[in-house]
Amino acid sequence: MHFMDTKLAALNEALHSQLRDLVHITSHPDDGELSVNTPWTFDDGDGFQIYVRHIGESIRLTDLAHTYMQLSYEINIDTLENSETRRALLQRALDEHNIVDKNGELCTEVRLDSIGEGIFRMTRAIEAVYALRHHSLNRTRNQARSTFIDDLERDLRNEFRDAGFETNFAPLKSKKASYYKADFKLDTADREVPALIFGVHNSNKARLTSISLYEFILQELKFRDIVVVPDRDQIGRADYERLDEISTDVISRSELNVNLGKAIRERISAHTLALGR
Repeated sequence: MHFMDTKLAALNEALHSQLRDLVHITSHPDDGELSVNTPWTFDDGDGFQIYVRHIGESIRLTDLAHTYMQLSYEINIDTLENSETRRALLQRALDEHNIVDKNGELCTEVRLDSIGEGIFRMTRAIEAVYALRHHSLNRTRNQARSTFIDDLERDLRNEFRDAGFETNFAPLKSKKASYYKADFKLDTADREVPALIFGVHNSNKARLTSISLYEFILQELKFRDIVVVPDRDQIGRADYERLDEISTDVISRSELNVNLGKAIRERISAHTLALGR
């Protein structure tokens, strides 16, 4: 036998041996239930649950609804049905791996000679369904951001109704102007010195705001800036300190004893604003 053939045979033998150790079927000592041991786990350390049932001439692989139970620890499971987007993502995750949902159980039926392929499909489907928790988390974060910015806009509009109020304000006159924006702009008595308001709800937005402020300063833009954060603890320490250093004023909403609009008015001299109440 050629040396390379010998080496290939040895590699395959080692691979098969290791895969047998990683993925194998065991019988529960109490009830004889057959389950598949795999190296894949959920975030809490519990392994993927796959059980083996004989259905006539076929073999059914099922998770006995364990995946949805794990998912329910992190999201409201009802949103999988109530949200058209999540429902579509769930169905796609199942269809891509030829897995069906039978009353909450993820399962597939296979022949004996294709049980390995079926187990592989089950693990991929379980992983894809469990990943829907990230979609829910991202949506929650986006909703939190939207609520914070919406509340900030409402307070500013109530306090500064006629101040030339603008949203998503890009003060630079260049091709890259859209890269550097303030969330809100208020006119002042000196129209060349607008008040720029930034709503910063996390570390990522803190970094973007610092970059925008730095660019405004670099371009010698005249402005008065105020940054509003929901709580200082929601911003990473380094990002907050960088923002605090470059910004004229940072307001923590959680530390205010007055209405946010009034707090901003106090920080911008009343006579410089191009409006009254």
